[in-house]
Amino acid sequence: MKKFIDFFDPSVVTVPIHIIGCGALGSTTAIMLARCGITDIHLWDFDTVEEHNIANQQYVWSDVDELKTVALTKHYKAITPRAQVVQHGAWDDDTLRGIVILALDHIDTRKRILNYHYHKQTISAMLDIRMRLKDATHHAADWSNDRQKVSLKESMNFTHEEAMANTPVSACNMTLSIMPTVQTVCSVTVANLINYFKGQPLSPLVLVNPFDFIMEG
Repeated sequence: MKKFIDFFDPSVVTVPIHIIGCGALGSTTAIMLARCGITDIHLWDFDTVEEHNIANQQYVWSDVDELKTVALTKHYKAITPRAQVVQHGAWDDDTLRGIVILALDHIDTRKRILNYHYHKQTISAMLDIRMRLKDATHHAADWSNDRQKVSLKESMNFTHEEAMANTPVSACNMTLSIMPTVQTVCSVTVANLINYFKGQPLSPLVLVNPFDFIMEG
């Protein structure tokens, strides 16, 4: 932490951070938060690590067949040993508290989580990360800012089928994903959070495409 403590002191983070989905976006965001010294983290996922996850997620070969939350907790605590990492399975009408980061594959679950918590005061902010192959979007809403909450909700006005129709897939129908896109949008997410913890407003929307060297917010 000595490399950044004068810029960002993680002790100012007094609420838990929930990462819903521990795939490419969730696992990468988690590891970045670990390297920032965040110690109160909740990981949500029901899936296990598969061999093809190694290319774009924060797992290694020895993690294959292990629950993602278990493997990611191991990597998180290897970086920040004093972290309190709580593991959860699939989200199911649980009331979340603090910061919520949506990093799921399915838009319907994102909508359920947002709608369930829309009027709950337990939430400080909600951030949503979405990605295709070469481009990605970062959405964020301070839960005390009604305009940002409305914008986040309106940004989900599409179906899972519509999302998949616009998502590049391989010949065997596997979603294509590559690390530069993952890391770029996750970096934006963590940077936005750091700014928020330092007292700055959340940026509600950032568009990134690292292959065309585009970032718009």
